Amino acid sequence: MFNTRALALGAVALLALTSGSVLAKDPPKELQVGVKHKPAECSIKSENGDKLSMHYTGKLWNGKEFDSSIPRGEPFTFTIGVGQVIGGWDRGLLGMCIGEKRKLQIPPELGYGERGAGGTIPGGATLVFDVELIGIEGPGADARRAAADKSSIADSVKAGMAAAAGKAAKAAGKVVSGEDSEGSVEAVVKEALNGDDEPAALVHEEL
Repeated sequence: MFNTRALALGAVALLALTSGSVLAKDPPKELQVGVKHKPAECSIKSENGDKLSMHYTGKLWNGKEFDSSIPRGEPFTFTIGVGQVIGGWDRGLLGMCIGEKRKLQIPPELGYGERGAGGTIPGGATLVFDVELIGIEGPGADARRAAADKSSIADSVKAGMAAAAGKAAKAAGKVVSGEDSEGSVEAVVKEALNGDDEPAALVHEEL
């Protein structure tokens, strides 16, 4: 019969070896940015000077968590690119979409250096952050958002005009071919516009 205790000890030893091999991986010498999730739609991306709202969980390289905004229920708000946060954040959070999630691996020189931080982050620590961008605010972000909205409206107008032109061409083809013996130019236009003879005016007002 197998010795149950021996098997249990062997399993523990194997687990320890496996864990040790994972932790033995050398920390990065440069900032590493991994995208874990990117939303399908992204009207604007984070830029220097934007006010960002960010959820995060920070860990040391050995996996020990030292801070997280999630239990507090409120994202951390800061201005990116002006030195309010560590260098790894200022660099690693650029070009993010709202709802995007990233993993940052930050070497000491872009973190807290050799001095560390408080009693939780030792000097020379490599940091690992899981982050999610919740919001982007500020004058620059507002301007980019307005431009994106205007572009979206323009694209919708173009698509609508193309669809109307296609319907008009189809209706005109019926008149010319004799399929619609009672057809007229007015009927063709009304069919293309689905009976609405004022869409162009409305579109110009919106723009």
